Amino acid sequence: MKVRTIVQENPQQFRTVYVLRGSNADVTAVRVDSVQQMVARAVPQGAMPAVVETGTQLRGTPGDYVDHTIRGAATSRPAPILPAAAGPTN
Repeated sequence: MKVRTIVQENPQQFRTVYVLRGSNADVTAVRVDSVQQMVARAVPQGAMPAVVETGTQLRGTPGDYVDHTIRGAATSRPAPILPAAAGPTN
């Protein structure tokens, strides 16, 4: 989903897909190949966006995770309960 968004919705100059290096060259090559195949399916014609490896880990928290956490908290919250009404005191 994220790769498709990068290669189809971003302006042409911002369509580079970065792939985090694996624990060794073989793992990295498999990752890059897999992403290149996905890019080829997402962009069947025209110039192919670049797929490059990087050693830079993203900082922060993915938006999908934050959204899932907030929605989960909202759905597990108990319904509010008002205290019983007190009768008139004389």
